[in-house]
Amino acid sequence: MGAYCPVPFPAGSMRFAQLSLVLLAPLALACSGADAPTAPATPEARLFRNFVEPHFAAGRYSADIGATAPIIANLDFLAWSDFRGEGHGLFRFLAETTTGSIDFTGRVICLAVDEPLKRAWVGAKIVKNNSTRPTHDGSNPIHQVGHDAWFRVADRSGEPDRTTSLGFEGSAGILTSPEYCATRPWLNDGAPLLTGNLVVH
Repeated sequence: MGAYCPVPFPAGSMRFAQLSLVLLAPLALACSGADAPTAPATPEARLFRNFVEPHFAAGRYSADIGATAPIIANLDFLAWSDFRGEGHGLFRFLAETTTGSIDFTGRVICLAVDEPLKRAWVGAKIVKNNSTRPTHDGSNPIHQVGHDAWFRVADRSGEPDRTTSLGFEGSAGILTSPEYCATRPWLNDGAPLLTGNLVVH
């Protein structure tokens, strides 16, 4: 694109014309040289300059998240990121154990996606904790409303999709959901789904 070289409007008085010449002379000289100023960005260019590719992940499924004994967890979630990279959505995680339920609802605040591998990291804020299991009932501040929680999923073709249990503040040294989405830890593949399905895009 050529240089943007302003041209003064006709002056209504000699004094205005002289002032115009004084103010615009440096621009005229710049336009005649190699360092001419470039045209200002169009409104469309400014609007889209900082936009990023949006992503989407969702699922409704069950999986065995137990480490030593079976714990069947049911997870419903919908998460998406907008053109500014901000996360939106909700999740509900419910698992019944021999010592009570693990029952969390969260508001998604970030989503990171590895598109080639169809993996997603979902970060959220806890908005409700109805857990009765003593290890998750809210007596520990990290499980209380307003604190962060997260999980990750993998959309696999030709084999069961994968999911993890919920992580909370301090898990693997991570303190916040935005940090989780930014660092994208992948310590293992998680558990295969028993029922249901998920999608990452």
